[in-house]
Amino acid sequence: MRRGTETNSQLVGRVRAFTGDDRLIKTLLLSALAPTVPALHNLTASRLAALNHGSVTSPIPGGEVGQVARKVEGWAAQFNEIKYVKGDDPGVGLELEGIDVDSIIENARQAGADNMGTRKNLIRTLLYKEFGVVETNQYGGDRFDFTWRGSKRSLEVIFGNVRDKVELDDEVFKPADPTSWRLIVDYPFDEGEFTPAYDRNRVQRMISEGFEARTLCWVPASLAAERIQDLRRLVTIDYALHGQRFDSLARDLNPGDRERARQTLSGQRDVLAGKLIGTLRAAYGLTTKHESEVVPDFDDHLLSLSEGLRPRLLSGASLHDALASLAEQMLKCQFPGHPDFDPDRAGAASVVKPAEARIVLDYIRKAVETSDGRVEVEKAHRITVRRIANPLLLGEMHEAAFVAGSHWRQHFHQRIAQDKVNGDVLVTDLLRWIDEPQQRGLDRLVANLVLACFAEQTDRSWIQYGGPVTPELTQIRDDMKLREEKLPDEDVWVKARQRAMDIFGHNPPVARRARLAALFARTLSDDARKYRDAAHDLVARLETYAEPLGLDVRAGDGRLHTARRAADLLDGLGSHHGKLDIIDQLATADLGGPTQRTGKSIKSATAVADALRGARWDTFSLIKGLREPYQSKAVQIFADLRKAAVADELTLPLGPALSRAGTAAADLLREATQDPTPPPPPPPPPPGDVVVHSVPVSVMEEKLQELQSYAQELVAKNPHATVEITLKVIHKS
Repeated sequence: MRRGTETNSQLVGRVRAFTGDDRLIKTLLLSALAPTVPALHNLTASRLAALNHGSVTSPIPGGEVGQVARKVEGWAAQFNEIKYVKGDDPGVGLELEGIDVDSIIENARQAGADNMGTRKNLIRTLLYKEFGVVETNQYGGDRFDFTWRGSKRSLEVIFGNVRDKVELDDEVFKPADPTSWRLIVDYPFDEGEFTPAYDRNRVQRMISEGFEARTLCWVPASLAAERIQDLRRLVTIDYALHGQRFDSLARDLNPGDRERARQTLSGQRDVLAGKLIGTLRAAYGLTTKHESEVVPDFDDHLLSLSEGLRPRLLSGASLHDALASLAEQMLKCQFPGHPDFDPDRAGAASVVKPAEARIVLDYIRKAVETSDGRVEVEKAHRITVRRIANPLLLGEMHEAAFVAGSHWRQHFHQRIAQDKVNGDVLVTDLLRWIDEPQQRGLDRLVANLVLACFAEQTDRSWIQYGGPVTPELTQIRDDMKLREEKLPDEDVWVKARQRAMDIFGHNPPVARRARLAALFARTLSDDARKYRDAAHDLVARLETYAEPLGLDVRAGDGRLHTARRAADLLDGLGSHHGKLDIIDQLATADLGGPTQRTGKSIKSATAVADALRGARWDTFSLIKGLREPYQSKAVQIFADLRKAAVADELTLPLGPALSRAGTAAADLLREATQDPTPPPPPPPPPPGDVVVHSVPVSVMEEKLQELQSYAQELVAKNPHATVEITLKVIHKS
């Protein structure tokens, strides 16, 4: 064009665009010819745009880089030599020595790679990957799993031609799960002269005929002819690269070129797929439609078969985010009253877990057992309680304290009155009333938390199969009921609590509530089973040894009487099953004395019975028959033992007394059974009057003669004295 000549504005625009493209291509060519030049080494879209500043213009500042990237991506989809690597700043380049892959593509095309079925499968594969849809191949459709307001949800997804009654009959437009939603995603192309308007017409006709379902149809605009050619090429390349098929299709190439051809086609497949995904976003209404990409004459992308759903697309979003937005709109339409447990949009991390629900329930219990319904919350639990309890209307979590609310108590009481429910309240009714007046659609765990909190606030007990149960949150079933329970009288409760502390060492709760009363009664029953056998064993042992212990079996006080009353108390606690009867039994039982004595007798029964069983009863029997000088000592031993035996265990422990008595009795018996002590020897005779001779038996006869003579002489000298001669064997050989 010459300066000063009038030109067509459209022609000027095309020439300017061509010039810009020409400069970009030449820059790519230079980068291939002179790769060592720093400015041309490892080109990216931003560097390519900077090297050709002014060649590509954009109304949006900085938009030139995006335009350059899209241009190179398009060229790479058409020409094997152009290279495009996706990224935040895509890599671009040109390869001078290419491999002719067109023959491979042609071989694949002749093998039937490109047909309507393979195009549909490829589009579905691309879309499902972008959507995050799990392909299940089941009647209920494929599945899109997501988290909505802190609960796990799933959406049924069907991929098919909306207008085609053979491919999708009317029944397919109904969700397999009547409580769920179904999304039908149409193809961005059709056969013959059919356009998206035909899909819209079928849905509108179904609505006019009264068809109602939780179903949304997502109908895209048709792909432009040029993009259809890209799709066909992508289908063919994908076919060629599948499995072991490539070697057969590339049989005319040598092994080295064959591998390079595989890499070239793989890169081209990735570029075509990336480009097609961008086109699909436009076709499904997420980005601006351009004639070169899609046919821009259709905008009714979302067709709802549910009267209440008025969906809107999330403009500019990714396919995944757009689908997630549609799923959220569906559930918001279905469950307008669902609380939001995910204010920070943490996704799956916000799902309410059983442990978190138990934490909230625990603070509800603590709060309702206080006079003002207020309880301090541990710092580690405050976020959890605030995130769950506040939106669920269970109460209000303030900075550090939780205050129980009254919403559900008032709501359920109102519904009970309206439905004229007398007696037990069914779980199924409570679950139904949760969704009135607005559907909430709570997960079962969260719904069970609401029911459990109502039970705590109204002091009701869980009933199943006619008897009381204490279910965990995850164990609340539809066949259960909630029952208002009678409570012990105030004075009975106070006395039973005090006796439980004195006898068993428990610290029962102060609040007089059904759940706490049930726990209290269960604890008492456990105590009865724990101590009853030992208490009866103690009574039997005391009665067996009553005589040596000096016990009066008819006495109205003392150790044996206390032991009998303790055994009777445990029998009474163990024989009752109702919590009121058990608590009343503890409060009114005749203990025969102070409660501390009874408690000591019960807790020491095993030790005392063992001591009685192991006492030295044989030794006691032996010392009982001793005579003086030992009898008085035996009497004292028995007196000390009987003093301890008659007294109660709290005053004088019997075990140590039995041990002391046994030791003393053994010592006394040992003393009484030793040999008598020989009498003291007579005083020694005067010196010279005693003669001692020790002689062997062999000379005894001779010595006896000498002894006789000595005796006669001694008598003669002492005619009036007494003479004693002693012969004793002092050694036996």
